[in-house]
Amino acid sequence: MAGVAVRVEAVAPVSGWVAPVSVSPLALLAGYAGLVAFLVVPAPIAVVLGWVALRDLRKHPEKTGRGRAIFALLVGVPLSVVLVVGVVAVTIGVVGK
Repeated sequence: MAGVAVRVEAVAPVSGWVAPVSVSPLALLAGYAGLVAFLVVPAPIAVVLGWVALRDLRKHPEKTGRGRAIFALLVGVPLSVVLVVGVVAVTIGVVGK
């Protein structure tokens, strides 16, 4: 079989679908926190994780997950504002009378 070329393609392991290997763990957590932030209360957590994940991704350019971290910020910041306004409104008695 001289002269026969064999082509081998690398196949991503199934575990990569469940927990992406090259994604920054902080970015992954930030993305999930952004999803949960729609419940409003965990929104500040999404903001903190998104910000920390972006800093981590700048230090480690080989990692991926920037979109997840940005998503956490885009969802978390406005909902954090809603949370703060709601808490202030309840505290001063505007809501609930």
